[in-house]
Amino acid sequence: QANTRFKANFLQQMLLKDKDKNLVYVDVDAVVHSIPILFKDYKYDIGIRYQDFRWKTNECLSGTIFLSNNEKVMRLCKEWEKINIREKNNNSNLEQWNLGAAIDLLKPSLQLSVINIPPEYTFIFDSMKKLYPKVKPVIEHFQASRQNRHRR
Repeated sequence: QANTRFKANFLQQMLLKDKDKNLVYVDVDAVVHSIPILFKDYKYDIGIRYQDFRWKTNECLSGTIFLSNNEKVMRLCKEWEKINIREKNNNSNLEQWNLGAAIDLLKPSLQLSVINIPPEYTFIFDSMKKLYPKVKPVIEHFQASRQNRHRR
């Protein structure tokens, strides 16, 4: 949990490092199969995948995230980090769900523009292949965290 929950802090650091550049974050276990041209001239504050699975509807997936480098997004990342800290090692609540909660909380007051990116940009190798058999992934995720989920 601590490793994945560090993501919110890391993204803040990267936004501060290159203040004049937007950011595309991709989990380390992902493979980029082709140039993610969708993000070239993006006009949204955040681009993220919301996906319906049989075990959860409208799940916020944080394996691929587009972030505009602006104050609204920085505030979002800070709120996401606060929720992650508050949750500590709660295994029943994933950091990506915390991001979804932060977006839901701040979207109205900050007027965050949030777009649901297409499945090929956060393509989970097994579950999404079943949902979208004809989709060719641009960014494919291999879920390395599953390997360590039950270790202590």
